[in-house]
Amino acid sequence: MERIGEQEVDDPANNRIAREQAEQVYRTLLEAGVATSGVRFDIVPGGRHHETTWQMLFPSAISWLSGNGGFDDPCSANRADT
Repeated sequence: MERIGEQEVDDPANNRIAREQAEQVYRTLLEAGVATSGVRFDIVPGGRHHETTWQMLFPSAISWLSGNGGFDDPCSANRADT
C-alpha cells in the first residue's frame, strides 16, 4: 500500500517531488508484475507526514495488510489513477 499526503511537507515543490516519486514506485511495482490487488496508491487529502494522518489510516492499513477482506478506506474517493 502506498499512500502519500497531499501536503507531506511545507514546501509545495517538495510535495510535488514526493508525489512523483511515490507514483514511480507504484508504476514500477505494477510493471514488475505485482497484481493490482497487491498494491495501492492513494493520495490523502490534506494528509501530512505526521501521526495525525497515520492514526486515521492505521485501521484500514492493518485490515488490508492482514487480508481481512474489504478495505474500509477513508480516502477511496481520492485513489490515484496512474
